[in-house]
Amino acid sequence: MSSTKGGRRPVPPTTPLLVSAASSERGRVFATTHCDYLFATPLDAKDAQDIQNDLARQATAVGKTETPQILILCDLFVRDEPGRAREEYEALLNSTDPAAQKIWSSHLDRIAHTGRKGGDVMSFVGTPAEISEQIVTLRRESGITGLMFRLPLWGPDEAVRVGPVLEQLRKAGVWKPPAEREYCW
Repeated sequence: MSSTKGGRRPVPPTTPLLVSAASSERGRVFATTHCDYLFATPLDAKDAQDIQNDLARQATAVGKTETPQILILCDLFVRDEPGRAREEYEALLNSTDPAAQKIWSSHLDRIAHTGRKGGDVMSFVGTPAEISEQIVTLRRESGITGLMFRLPLWGPDEAVRVGPVLEQLRKAGVWKPPAEREYCW
């Protein structure tokens, strides 16, 4: 299959990115040595900066000048009316079955390295403009460039709500659609 001028190619123009999901000390050494990204779950800009500092230290130890970028798992909960997203998100978090939550948390606590409550992830909650500002602020404070959104409620209506957030990030100059980056994935 041949590509058309300016069109998408059947093969990515770059090699696939390698991501490591091991954020222990050994995992960070592995990511620093072999990967483009480290998948992590910092809770705020300080946590993200601490991970970046550790990756820089690991890179120096293995003789590298570049560190993997951090790819953060985060919740994204969008509503159009100010205050509504926070109210619904809190109600959702508080609606879990206590026995099920205890079992889920105990499984996650076994693999947690930070001593925090299992299952905690960074969350961006609000209107599209509020979430965009939260993400821009995180980027400014920590240098983070990669986010992987998790929608706490899943359905077509929830997925559509992400579009205005991406448009706000595009206007802020911190995100481009894949087609504009010439990526086909």
